[in-house]
Amino acid sequence: MYRYAKFFHRVIFSDDTNLNNLSSLDKKFYELVYSLDAKNAPIILMYLLDRYEKNHFDEATFIKFVDSLISFAFRAKICKHNGINAQFAGNVLARLDRENPFDEKIFWRAITFGKGSYAFPNDKDFQAALVTKNLYETIKPNLCKYLLYSLERANRARELPTYSEATIEHIIPQKLNNRWEKYLRERNDSSAHEIFLHTLGNLTLTAYNSELSNADFDTKKKIYEQSNFSYTRALTKYDEWTSKQIQARAKKLAAEAIDIWTLPEEFNSRSINLGDTFNLDSDFGALKGTRPATLSIGDKEIKMPHWNHLLREIVRQLYALDKDTFRQATAVRKNLFTTEPTYFKLDENFYMEVGFSTEDCLRIAKSLVENFDRIGDTNFKEDISFRLRR
Repeated sequence: MYRYAKFFHRVIFSDDTNLNNLSSLDKKFYELVYSLDAKNAPIILMYLLDRYEKNHFDEATFIKFVDSLISFAFRAKICKHNGINAQFAGNVLARLDRENPFDEKIFWRAITFGKGSYAFPNDKDFQAALVTKNLYETIKPNLCKYLLYSLERANRARELPTYSEATIEHIIPQKLNNRWEKYLRERNDSSAHEIFLHTLGNLTLTAYNSELSNADFDTKKKIYEQSNFSYTRALTKYDEWTSKQIQARAKKLAAEAIDIWTLPEEFNSRSINLGDTFNLDSDFGALKGTRPATLSIGDKEIKMPHWNHLLREIVRQLYALDKDTFRQATAVRKNLFTTEPTYFKLDENFYMEVGFSTEDCLRIAKSLVENFDRIGDTNFKEDISFRLRR
């Protein structure tokens, strides 16, 4: 109890938290839990702290794990996905608990299993949301400031003002004066204020917001030129400020954002080619929601209606090949085999549990086959492949 109380204390923060007193790892905790308001993230962090203290991975790897959670949490907020809720946290822990030890790839797989509103937003959706959404209203000023400051920090050329000094500036101001109304009207762009006011392209950071107020664009540019914020200073290269420039800048910033809140390419799209051949080394998470069409073992091809049927057929083939070796191989999954009758009977007083998810069927099959090959000095795994139902 004390052990987890200590972990909990480490991942809870307040307005009074002094970042200067935090380690690099604790700063990542702060960013995830406090800056991104990921209230259920401590569930995952405490689990990771437990495994970290047991030397399952080093601090550099731990930081990468937290960075991936930060990417997920922020992308989810931008795209209005569910993010790190209690259900997500529980599912992640269940997936990680099967792995000992686990690495970055396994961790990424564990947090990219979701579909629909539970999915890890891909680059395309993330960029589209950053460019088009009225972020100042939908994610509120605090997260807008976090977004803009993170972009500046990743692109810093000068010493940045402190986070507390930074304020959000609307380039086209929130309240148009006569000069701005005339400016946009002369450029046939009077709708820019209504459509693009709160979008990413029209937002920037300054340390002197009150000096800018409703100043015209040329006046603002003179002040922007002195800014220590690089993306604010870059505004001086624009000759005018209309919808066209706002959208172009938003696309540029969105492209930079995917390099900060990353998603590895192999997890960026769960789209799969149903005509491809898969095997027991494929990404099982990507097959969620699919059904098998055929199972091939060597030269033999068998029609398969469901993943549980595929698992049972592989088990039958292993058992028929060498009963003694198979019984030894079941040690890695001994909880699945029983003397009590079930729907799947292998032999007298030898039954197997049934009714698993896609991923579990394939994981069970893989572990049994690999153990069988190891004990029997065979290469049965190399003979197994399957195709999906179209």
